[in-house]
Amino acid sequence: PDDFDGLRRVAADLSAAAVKPADANASLAARVAAIDPSSADLQRAAVAIASASGDAARLAAVQDAMKAVTAYALTRLPSSSTVDIGTDRLSGALADELARRPRR
Repeated sequence: PDDFDGLRRVAADLSAAAVKPADANASLAARVAAIDPSSADLQRAAVAIASASGDAARLAAVQDAMKAVTAYALTRLPSSSTVDIGTDRLSGALADELARRPRR
């Protein structure tokens, strides 16, 4: 999937497979591979899922696939922009003044 919703769905299915390793099957492997056919990490993760035998191997493959999908998604996110905090020289001056004066 090229969209983030598709990536989220694959990540959710990987999370479910981490709870129930028997769900780590060829279909899930194909979905991981389809994210980006040119990504060696995703292809490696897909092969590991498809060829894993036993729950421990499936779980390890799913965890590696989660890392690969997350790393891929992070490369596709737009970079963050600078946030202006807007410091004001007088901000807090009223609170400081009120704290300085005793209450009547």
